[in-house]
Amino acid sequence: MTEYSGYGVISQLCFDMNLSSQNLLIPNYSTYQQFLFETITEMRDKGNNDVQIANWLNDNGHKTPRGNTFRNNHVHSIAKKRKRRLEIQDTEPSMSISNLRLYLNKIS
Repeated sequence: MTEYSGYGVISQLCFDMNLSSQNLLIPNYSTYQQFLFETITEMRDKGNNDVQIANWLNDNGHKTPRGNTFRNNHVHSIAKKRKRRLEIQDTEPSMSISNLRLYLNKIS
């Protein structure tokens, strides 16, 4: 609410503002998680499928972030979730103003 007085009138401007954002809490990715995402993305770009990528990661001694051996669904999940998170981070917050009211009161 904003008040302004002048010329014998007090005016009040009232409104509701709604600010929405999906990226208020951004989880930190470890360097290992970032390495896995980048490796998976590069291998996919070279034409490898998720099974081939999982086999390569296992053959080279890499484990999932939870310490398990890789399967194709792990590869798919890592790529999908990180890609979606990046899309959310790039989304601009939205703002709306509603219930805009102006009150004028004469000073007695």
